[in-house]
Amino acid sequence: MKIVSSIVLFFVTMFTLTACVPATSGYDSNSNSNSNSGSYRPVSKDFVIDEKWFLTELNNAPYQGPRITLEISKGNRVSGFSGCNRYFGSVDVLRNNQLRFESVASTRKLCIDRESNLLEKKYLGILREVTNFNKSNSHLKLYGSYGNLTFYKKSVR
Repeated sequence: MKIVSSIVLFFVTMFTLTACVPATSGYDSNSNSNSNSGSYRPVSKDFVIDEKWFLTELNNAPYQGPRITLEISKGNRVSGFSGCNRYFGSVDVLRNNQLRFESVASTRKLCIDRESNLLEKKYLGILREVTNFNKSNSHLKLYGSYGNLTFYKKSVR
């Protein structure tokens, strides 16, 4: 009985320690494309602070899968739902509509199917490589070396 308790304790401890680990992008990137030179500044109110954005296009094609979200809050923190898991990290905004997401990690819940896993991996991989953006009142478009993401927000009026 003591051995069974020890084994159960070991697995509970391992699960707890691995619950939040950096998510992998699924792309082989030996070069750091996010190492833009320039003067970074904190995310300003006119960017996307405290707004919830919903993915509508993935690589310029309409997106109709699980609801994927993006939120940027004070302190340049980014978070959201990537189809199966919650993700989090930081964002730096550069002049001339340039930005980069850093230290993006996610929870490690099991996705129900392989397609959801692949979609989530693709989304997070694109997000990590974003370098530019365009924003209007209701749309946010992110551009990167692995693809583009388009988001919308619901009006709060």
